[in-house]
Amino acid sequence: MLHVLFKDLHKSEDEIEQEAKQGSIDENGFHNWIKGVITRELFTRDFNLVRDFNNFFGQLKSLRIKADYKNIIIKESKAKDALSFSKTINEILSEKFEI
Repeated sequence: MLHVLFKDLHKSEDEIEQEAKQGSIDENGFHNWIKGVITRELFTRDFNLVRDFNNFFGQLKSLRIKADYKNIIIKESKAKDALSFSKTINEILSEKFEI
């Protein structure tokens, strides 16, 4: 998603750094900020994909939290789901943004 900010939205490293700093405060973390930036831009390009993007992002985030911060074993089927979610997110980004 950072690549989208550089390549498609033509933001400089300094712009991203400044926006991310404030956005992380306002939106309770970097990942929430960047998801919000992409979601808002995606809404202007194809609002029908926003729901899918947010859904897959949310599910992937939930699995990552369980895997990284909680003492929960992630079953192979859930790991495969995570891979599928990330591929779908990448497909949405590739389809709607210059990468």
